[in-house]
Amino acid sequence: GAWIEIAVKESAPHAIMTSYNLVNGIHSANSYELCTTVARNEWGFDGVIMSDWNTTVPRDGSVAWKCADAGNDIIMPGNKNDDRSIREAYAEGKLTEEKIRECAGRIIALAEKLNKTELSYEGYELVWEDRFEDDSLNRDDWNVELHEPGWVNNELQKYVDEDENIFIQDGHLVLKAVEIKNPDGRITYTSGRVNTQNKHNFTYGIFEARIKVPEGKGFLPAFWMMPAEEEYYGQWPKCGEIDIMEVLGHNTDTTYGTIHYGVPHRQSQGRYQLSEGSFSDEYHVFSVEWKPGILKWYVDGNLIFTENQQGKRLELEINLDI
Repeated sequence: GAWIEIAVKESAPHAIMTSYNLVNGIHSANSYELCTTVARNEWGFDGVIMSDWNTTVPRDGSVAWKCADAGNDIIMPGNKNDDRSIREAYAEGKLTEEKIRECAGRIIALAEKLNKTELSYEGYELVWEDRFEDDSLNRDDWNVELHEPGWVNNELQKYVDEDENIFIQDGHLVLKAVEIKNPDGRITYTSGRVNTQNKHNFTYGIFEARIKVPEGKGFLPAFWMMPAEEEYYGQWPKCGEIDIMEVLGHNTDTTYGTIHYGVPHRQSQGRYQLSEGSFSDEYHVFSVEWKPGILKWYVDGNLIFTENQQGKRLELEINLDI
């Protein structure tokens, strides 16, 4: 029906399944009209078509070789009789090599597509970016967070809104940690932390930043996402968190991608180590691709970690912890 056509055209699935039903007296898995004329030629479907489970088992079920001839690429789950049917039909000239290669080619193409490890922007459009071309941080896009030392994780820094901690230089946003030697001899630290809460909130997409991190024991720069309405979902960790990049200052050749969730707190984490050099030597692009039910982390466009996650509306955060 029309609803199937709409679903196939708009969702662009990797695979679709034929049913046990007859279409004009022909099993759908054996129907060239359905699999090739309609699905591929009229609807433009270019993925894999598979049969319903055991469609070839009943005596009056689908015929295995006719599945391939119709453009039904995979017989589920497949058995020795299906294999024999296809081989005999090929030997007798009923099923051509071309048809077999077409089915096999679509299966191979899907496997390559699903195993692709490079980030693709195909199907996406740019919604927002900041290239930091102004003289100072654009407060229409960014919030500056203010927090006292020890506010979280027993961190030493005080997050402040000062030009020496947060500034634009040569087209880069700089978050700088500053050591302060107080008259009483105490050493304290200030740093910068910015987010896009309620200015740029997102659900799903590609989120990335080109970042160079500082080196030194105690530093923990991070590029991450938090719910824009934390109170709606519940206090952390119930609300969830997506860490796109975290690099320890004493180990700057390794980055971590993490999700935090649940009560009690749970997390899932991936890591990536450079084969040479460090993330403090030069800029690298850290990305996360967020789709319904799945998250993929990338470094310089290369996949490093995959995890499942449900959707919440999130803000971007960038900070330098000490």
